[in-house]
Amino acid sequence: MKLSRYHWVVQTKHPTINKKDKLKENMKMVEKVFEMTQTHEKIIEKVFVNEHLQYTHAVFPQNDGLPLHQSNANVCMTVLKGTLSIGLNDEEVKTYLPMHVLWIPFNTKMNVRNEHQETLEILIIKAPAPGEFYHQ
Repeated sequence: MKLSRYHWVVQTKHPTINKKDKLKENMKMVEKVFEMTQTHEKIIEKVFVNEHLQYTHAVFPQNDGLPLHQSNANVCMTVLKGTLSIGLNDEEVKTYLPMHVLWIPFNTKMNVRNEHQETLEILIIKAPAPGEFYHQ
């Protein structure tokens, strides 16, 4: 391992692993791996859900989005690509560019749209996940 001026550089050698060994290696993995769909078409996919977290990936072409709704959880929304147009409660619609992260509290009226030409891609994380926590 050597330290460069700006970052750590780790130098390792990766031995060739055959498919059988790779399968055994994956069975020992601590992490769970999920894949999200790469598309420019509309998609809303729940990548994973448990009692603590709901992790959703969404892609919207121009003039598409979510139906007007009340948030059913605390929402953290990250813009990955495109421009998010969002109206919360009765406020004016605001726009957010990639790498902007929004924190939206439970029970907020949401109007999530792509009003721009470029495809919009966002991550929606609800924590805690919708359920009993919000109905106590």
